[in-house]
Amino acid sequence: MPHILLAVYIFSFSMGLVITTLSLVARARFGQIAFQHVAFFFVSIMLLILTAALKTYEDATVERVFGDFLPAISCLLTVPASGLLTWMMCALAFEIVSVQVSPSRRLAHVILALAAAACGGLKEALQPRFFSLLNDAMVTGIEFYAIVVVVRHLRKIKHPRLLTLVRSVLTVAVVMSASMIAQIIGQATFLAPTFLGTLPVIQELFFLVVVGILLFQAVPYVFQPEIASFYQLPDKIVKQYGISPREREIITMLVQGYSNTVIGEKLFISSTTVKNHIYHIYQKTGVTNKVQLMNLISSPK
Repeated sequence: MPHILLAVYIFSFSMGLVITTLSLVARARFGQIAFQHVAFFFVSIMLLILTAALKTYEDATVERVFGDFLPAISCLLTVPASGLLTWMMCALAFEIVSVQVSPSRRLAHVILALAAAACGGLKEALQPRFFSLLNDAMVTGIEFYAIVVVVRHLRKIKHPRLLTLVRSVLTVAVVMSASMIAQIIGQATFLAPTFLGTLPVIQELFFLVVVGILLFQAVPYVFQPEIASFYQLPDKIVKQYGISPREREIITMLVQGYSNTVIGEKLFISSTTVKNHIYHIYQKTGVTNKVQLMNLISSPK
């Protein structure tokens, strides 16, 4: 059994590495911050998979390779992974539906990420059943929060391909959350088999299904040649006028001559949202039209 699980972990880690690499390529190619969030999301999952793989390898070998160092190694991997996973789930939820995160909500996300990191560390360091249940409950709660955010603003997604992708992932996420709740209840009441308390069976299945969805539906977007190039906005302009990542993406395409409709399609937002962003860009930079904006960029003060 441990050898089979170890093979599954290795396969899952490899698939995560593929998605992470493709996401970073897309981030460099198109400049969209959402791809970077996806990459970090999968990095956090890969760290958790690596932790589980090390434990499984230790159980599968006669001699204890890591010995007393295994809890420390698990903590070093799990603490940043848990915090990063929480932060990325929150960030992706708002990025997908193009909703601005308020300062108070951003602070709440930071607190959640720190709490998740601490909970993950306690789970690995102390290892009682209670902390394992608490960690699973926190992950499930944060996932449910992200699902609610996306569902509430789902109508804002106008691009058909992105809408199909989001709906597919949402369906899997809802099923996974329900399964996780049943698993937590089963563990808390000692109705579930013992091995479910130590192996992330449901999480692993969810991960592989999401990877399959991304490979089938999202990866082709990376190779669309018509949006292979983008304008490099000077960092001085970004810092001087407080240009947000989304506004930077819009300026990038605006100065290339793309219409509001095309920009919306490429960034998966509505043309009305694009107009609102352009209005705020003009307000920040003090220009009134695209020509003045291009002059400002080409000859920064």
